[in-house]
Amino acid sequence: MLAYLEQALGRTRMARLREARVGIGGLGGLGSNAAVHLVRSGVRHLVLADFDRVDKSNLNRQYYFLAQVGQMKVSALADNLRLIHPDLDLTLICERITAANVLAVFDSCGYWVEAFDQAESKKMFVTAGLRRHKRVVAASGLAGWGRTDDMVTREWSSGLVIVGDRKSGVDAAAPPLAPRVGVGAAKEADVVLSWILEEDEAVAEPGEVTEARGAKEAGGVKKARGVAEPCGRAETHEMDKTQEVGKTRGREETYAVGKTYEADKNRGVEISPGAAGSAKFRLPAGIYAITSQTHSLGRSNLDVAAEILRSGVKILQYREKSKVFREMYEECLVLRRMTRESGALLIVNDYPELALAVEADGVHIGQDDLPLQVVRQLVGSRLIVGVSTHSPEQACAAVEAGADYIGVGPIYPTRTKENVCASVGLQYLDYIVAHAEIPFVAIGGIKEHNLGEVLSHGASTVALVTEIVGSPDIEGKIAKLNQIIEVKDEKASDIVGVLTGGEE
Repeated sequence: MLAYLEQALGRTRMARLREARVGIGGLGGLGSNAAVHLVRSGVRHLVLADFDRVDKSNLNRQYYFLAQVGQMKVSALADNLRLIHPDLDLTLICERITAANVLAVFDSCGYWVEAFDQAESKKMFVTAGLRRHKRVVAASGLAGWGRTDDMVTREWSSGLVIVGDRKSGVDAAAPPLAPRVGVGAAKEADVVLSWILEEDEAVAEPGEVTEARGAKEAGGVKKARGVAEPCGRAETHEMDKTQEVGKTRGREETYAVGKTYEADKNRGVEISPGAAGSAKFRLPAGIYAITSQTHSLGRSNLDVAAEILRSGVKILQYREKSKVFREMYEECLVLRRMTRESGALLIVNDYPELALAVEADGVHIGQDDLPLQVVRQLVGSRLIVGVSTHSPEQACAAVEAGADYIGVGPIYPTRTKENVCASVGLQYLDYIVAHAEIPFVAIGGIKEHNLGEVLSHGASTVALVTEIVGSPDIEGKIAKLNQIIEVKDEKASDIVGVLTGGEE
């Protein structure tokens, strides 16, 4: 099978399929059949989650057999998939997926397949995936028979595709039957394959083309989406109550019972946390504010920071390029007190020694500052360390060296700093959204008029400098920016509102 696929698809695309990590929530008619299609297409890494057992009533549409009635679906499906391809890497989650555990189970996956029965579970799964900037395919409206031409594949937003007619819920007059459920499963699998095989070919740094077009790689990071080489060493996140079922018949299988699992076998789809970085750190979503007294209309950094913090911003970076060190130290002491009182993080730009002296939460460095390895030696695990990056190579190097988060930009041209590099555009942001597992902040030339565009490309934390500090009404400006952010979140809620139940 694999020899035929490699001949048909080529080595580059087969490599993408082998490296991709796909999570499937729910292993009924949709999930079980979608898994079969993906395995038959060359996908090797799957996270499969379901808490139920095989029942005779499932056999009319789900990929199980009479002899498997009574078995847990996760183990029964794993056996069936291995009859197709013995050398699979499967993580089996025998647990009901909820908002409390969905990220623990699926965050290692770049591609999420929604295959739940209940509408509320569908909405929870899709919302969680979108907030983590995953590519999510969901189904809505597969019940009954006939009208298969009404079952369309529609991209609702960046990263979300819904298949089905979006109205045919299961009831007594329209039960779930094999043909329409099978069509839905095939469509979901096809969407995932399209993401893996095609979307990446358009993603390359300016002036370069992808390997798929016969061009080059640089710095160990392939420019094709979904085939970035692993950054940093492989990391295993072990959580309580994880049971590994042996590697027999040449297989790798992790079977999780309870609330957690073991994951991350050096996957190549995402940029993974390095040895020194913190895999648990999360940047606050929303506005990442940065001081700049030069652009503050004659106001002091402390006056500007007070307005920013009153507006509810939860992360503030102190960036000052023209003051003597003693003055910066005294300002940061006051900012440390202010941020603690408001529950915000304080990040110091450029100076790890200053960050340590004032007990800041973190330090942010650029490509021309002290090397990240040196900074990490100075601050240890006491401080969050962020690094500005302008290319996939720099992002990979930062993660490998132990960065806790990265800055991504400049997205647009900016004059906030002298000698700033040329803007990298939304293309680099798209790359990071697809590959980065550690937190990131979009930065550079972001204003009220283009904030929505940046958010629509997957950024959840955005840094603004002059747009905030240069506003005569800082609190009013932040309120307007937050309205744009909230509208983006409301649109995601509207999208998942079309999902109907009863697909399994």
